[in-house]
Amino acid sequence: MRHIFISILAATALMTGCAPHKLDIHQGTVLTEEKLDSLRIGMDQQQVQFVMGSPLLLDPFHKERWDYYYSFKPGRDEREQYHATLWFDQAGRLERMERKGPIPPNADNLRALAKREERKSFFSWPWL
Repeated sequence: MRHIFISILAATALMTGCAPHKLDIHQGTVLTEEKLDSLRIGMDQQQVQFVMGSPLLLDPFHKERWDYYYSFKPGRDEREQYHATLWFDQAGRLERMERKGPIPPNADNLRALAKREERKSFFSWPWL
């Protein structure tokens, strides 16, 4: 009886796989090319916030500067980070913007990045 229990336990361990599944982690405000390209110099802060969403960082000493950060960590790949800084003039109009790091992917690429790390379990293989 003990041999049957050990064999069932070993078979279960083999079927579940050895590597644990790692989740995709999205942090910050999602930045895409479409969002950044739709910004125009002279837009007011409400219009910018409608397009981009709320900024992740608001510096109390520099109210004219908004920082947007986005970090994407696919389950087993390296973290990808994007950063955009927007500056406003005294009237609250967009004066200039700066991208730091790589150009953020568009929304379709974000979905592709998220699907890239999907791992199939033993039970979803085609022969089962």
